[in-house]
Order: sequence, then C-alpha cells, then structure tokens
Amino acid sequence: MPESAPEQRSRNSLDDKARQLAATLRVDEFNPFSAEFVQCPYPFYARLVKEAPVWKAPIQGFHLITGYEEVMEACRHPEIFSSDYRHLFNRKPEIMAILAQGVPEVPTLGTGDPPMHKRYRALLAKAFTAPRVNAMGDYINATITELIDAFIGRGEVELHEEFGMPLTMQITADQLGVPRADFRKFREWSEARIVQFSFMVPLEDEIAATKKRLDFQKYFTQRFAEKQANPTNDIISVLATAKLEDDAGKEMRGLTLPEFLSTAEQLMTAGNLTTTHAICAGMVMLIENPAVREEITADPSKVKLFVEEMVRLASPGPGYWRVTTQDVTMAGVTIPKGAPVHLRFAAGNRDTRIFKDPDRLDIHRENLSAQMAFSHGEHYCAGAVLAKKELELAFRALLSRLRNVRFAPGRNDWLNIQSFAVHGLNHLYLEFDQS
Repeated sequence: MPESAPEQRSRNSLDDKARQLAATLRVDEFNPFSAEFVQCPYPFYARLVKEAPVWKAPIQGFHLITGYEEVMEACRHPEIFSSDYRHLFNRKPEIMAILAQGVPEVPTLGTGDPPMHKRYRALLAKAFTAPRVNAMGDYINATITELIDAFIGRGEVELHEEFGMPLTMQITADQLGVPRADFRKFREWSEARIVQFSFMVPLEDEIAATKKRLDFQKYFTQRFAEKQANPTNDIISVLATAKLEDDAGKEMRGLTLPEFLSTAEQLMTAGNLTTTHAICAGMVMLIENPAVREEITADPSKVKLFVEEMVRLASPGPGYWRVTTQDVTMAGVTIPKGAPVHLRFAAGNRDTRIFKDPDRLDIHRENLSAQMAFSHGEHYCAGAVLAKKELELAFRALLSRLRNVRFAPGRNDWLNIQSFAVHGLNHLYLEFDQS
C-alpha cells in the first residue's frame, strides 16, 4: 500500500536543520562533527565540492578533501598522503593508559604504506578473488535464507538487527575461522574500533570502547596460537602461517603478533559495519524508488547495477584519514607537511562534475563503475568483491521474498549513527505482506 506522507524518509527536524545550516552558513562556519552534518551531510558536501573542494576545518584544523578529482589525486599518491595516521588518535591520557596494557598497534592494511602495505595485502589476495567469492554463492544464500525464514512469518522486521548485522557478522566469522556463536562479540569489537574515529562520543564511551579492544586482542591472541598449531581453511590460519614476501617474491618472515592483531581487527571491522548499513540504505532506496524496484525484480541480473549505484549514494564508509609527508598544493590550497587530511569519498561520489544529477538513483548511468565507495588505488577495499556479492544476493532474496515491502508506520525516527567514520541508520523497521 502507498506510504503516507509522515512516513517518508529524510524528513525530521535534524534533517531540516541540516539543510537550513548548509544553505545559510558560510563554508568556514561548517562543523563536520556536528549532529546536523553527520545526519544529513549531502547539502554540506554540495557546497564544499563547489566552493572549497580542499577545505580546512576551522574548528578541528584538519583538511577535508571532497572533490572527486582531488580525492582521486590523493589516492594516486600514497607517498604524499600516508595512511599511517595512528598517531592522530587515542592521544587522551586515559585512552593511552588503557592501550598501554595491550599489544601495540602497528601499520598493516588500512594504516600501512607501500612497500609493506602491498606485502600484507598479498597475504589476503587469494581469499578475495572473484572465482573464490563466486563459489561462495550457495553458502551465502543459505545464510540469507536462514535469517529471512526467522522473521518472514511475522510480516515485519527490523532490518538492521535481524538481517543486515547477523548476515555480515556471521559471514565475517566464517571467513576468519572463528565460531559463529561469537559474532555478537565481533559487533562490539568492530564498533569499539570505530569509536576512535567518530569524534562524537563522550570520554566514558571512549574508555569503554578501548577496554573492549583489549578484549579483542586477548581473544584473537588465543586464536593466533591455535591456528599456528592447527591451521584450517580460513583467513586467520592464512595470517598465522603465511610468510611475508619481499619485492622479488622471496619469503621474509611470518607475521608478528602485533601485525596479526592489527590486520585481523581491520578485517573484522571492514567486513561488516559498512555492508550492514549498505543493506539498510539500499532497502530505503528501493522503497522510495518503486520503478527501480520493479525493474530489478523483473530482471534480477540488474541487481548488480543497483548495488553499484546504491553504494555510490550510500557510501557507508564515507572516507579515510591520511597524513601528508610533505607540503602539497591542491585546488589552490597548500596543505603543510604532517597535516591530518580526510579523503571524503562520500562527497566525491556526489560531485556534479562527474555524476549528472548525483542525488538521483540511476542504475543506467554510463559511469556506474566510477563510484569510489570502496576507495581507490593502493587502498582499494580488499574485500570489495565479497561485499558486492553479499549485497547482490541479499537484495535478490529480499526482493523475491518480501512482498509489498514498506516502511513500518510510526516506528522509524530516521536518525543516523552519530559518527564521522560510518554513515547509516541506527535501525530500519519494515512491514510486508505475509505469505
């Protein structure tokens, strides 16, 4: 049945205030860590891309790069825009004291630079090849079916908690080689890692999250020892037993415990939170765009096109940090050596210079593949192939099994998670016709 006006998405007081502020403030008055910016960033992005694609946040002091070409240029030069940004975070004495009790974090995947970054990434290359991921189709579908079966008889679902989160967490657990029964711990640990990049939580929450990161270290230190002694067919076993290679392909050494923990934590986090939020964002888009929903339901082969366009619009992992290794001038702005820089892929994905009518869902764009939701260059998401496969199969199943899916009247507040590091709804309540 058609949605009534009050249940249309993106219409609450915080959204309205965000649009008002983006329209009336000067760009040097923007606060990217404000509730309004995080809730509805798109009008702010539009102003910044047009007026200041390289912009220094006046309050926080970091440079925010929002223009598509500018972000791409930074991605193409990891020797200038370093990914080893660890020193930017966890500088509060209370946090540092807790971290000192654990294993020190070292630069590996998302926090590493060439040439070592390539060596860590090479360990995982075989785990995320297209043939291997395609061979996982039946297994992923079985997990999807089990989750949908659990709620389909009710005619309603909270998609985030009952589908998106357990789907991505369970698959991540399986790939890492740890018990599915522990997947809720992975959620806590993933969210704890993200807290350090959110800049929007009180100190007591930061302290609690940091303690959870130590729990993660204890758990995976035990797994590291187990997999070294008895390796199985999973990613943790690969990391525990494989050898890093030099540029000539000669084996160097195995991973140290700090290298293993840093890599495992990044894999755990990257493999679930953003995909969960993408599932919810995608369902919202399909409900609000019935013509697209009908088209891809009639021809499921087009779900792949939808996924590509959906992640451009949703950009659940909106950007990543860098640190400059030298003075660099971009878009007329000089960024000094040692400056913190944030590459905002979510803004570049709506740059009107690249994407015509960028706020519109269009699965037939000629440049669908130009989206940068999975980053670009050296740090292109290692698990992008798996994430896209999960999304494709999830939407195929949801579209085929949830008849007349719609927003649950009066139950959604449409508030996004308050974080600068992840973008997505806190929850999504849906109704559908019972079979």
